[in-house]
Order: sequence, then C-alpha cells, then structure tokens
Amino acid sequence: EKVVTGVQTCALPSGIIILHINPDKSREVIGPGGKIIKRITEETGTQIDSEDSGEVRSAAVNSEGGRQAEEMIRNITEDPEVGRTYQGKVRSVVTFGASVEIVPGRDGLLHISEIDHRRIARTEDVLNVGDTVMVKVIGVDRDGKIKLSRKALLPEPEGAAAGAGSGGRDHGGDHGRDRDRGRDRDRDRGRRR
Repeated sequence: EKVVTGVQTCALPSGIIILHINPDKSREVIGPGGKIIKRITEETGTQIDSEDSGEVRSAAVNSEGGRQAEEMIRNITEDPEVGRTYQGKVRSVVTFGASVEIVPGRDGLLHISEIDHRRIARTEDVLNVGDTVMVKVIGVDRDGKIKLSRKALLPEPEGAAAGAGSGGRDHGGDHGRDRDRGRDRDRDRGRRR
C-alpha cells in the first residue's frame, strides 16, 4: 500500500488498483453524465468504478494503463500546485488568452501575456482549439481559478538577454520578481528600437 497526497492507493495482485479519495471529489472523477470517467477509461484502457464513499476501483489490462488512470484520477482529486507543469489541451480561445484543460474536467486561464516572451497580437496566431500545450501553474486564486503560463517554460530569446547586457543571468530559483522586472525592461527596450 502506498499513500499519495490526498489519495490512498492499494495495488492488488489481480491487477485491480483501489484508490481512496476525498468523497467530496467523487463527482469530479465521474464528471457530468459520466463524461470524465468515460474519457479516462477510453484513454487508458481500464475499467473504473467510483463509489460515493470515495473508493475508486481501477482494473487495468496492463500496468501502464493502470498507472495512467491512477495519475489522471490523482490529478483530478488533488488541488493544482503553483509551480507544477501540465500537458494541457486548448479548449477555447478568446481575445485575452485561452482556456486550457490541464486535467480532465479542470481548466485554467492562459492569459495572452503568458503565451510567449514576445508580444502576441492575437491568441489564434499561436494557439488554436485542440492544440496540446505545456503550461505551468503560476497562481490559484481564492475561488480556485487557475492561472497558467506557457512562457515560463520557454527559454528567453537570445536578443532579450543580450539587449539587457546580462549574458549569464540566472533563470532559475526564487528570483521571479527580479526576472520579471528584467523582462519588462527588455521588452521596453525592444519596443524603442
């Protein structure tokens, strides 16, 4: 038996995995009209039964499918962490950004300013509905709304670093505020040219 944050997992010899999740999250795993649980079973080749008690049984034909189903259920039932990276799917595109589904049934907002280091005129110039995109959670507000960034996972353009005269700037660590100030300066210099 292994314990995962918020989800308790038991692997049985028969290929059945039993997850014990927060009963309040059971509906999220099932989704409206069973949509989410059906999608998980189709994508992973597993059979899943979810109880109101919070017990979720997953029967997998192969261990890889079982592992994928367990990970998908865990992602749905856990709260998204700031700093965590997801491979998401673009669900809708609007003038100010895109709605990206990071796990089945859970979307976040990828604001147009977080799509790329360069200024984007239209979201559709970079992203379209159905595209797969790597995003990082950069914030979750009190209402549970998730803020995403694509540009946080992209290397800074060569010209921006050279233009700022900071050839060896450190892009890691907890220097987010300083890095953002530097990006703003770099962006302003680029506009003046």
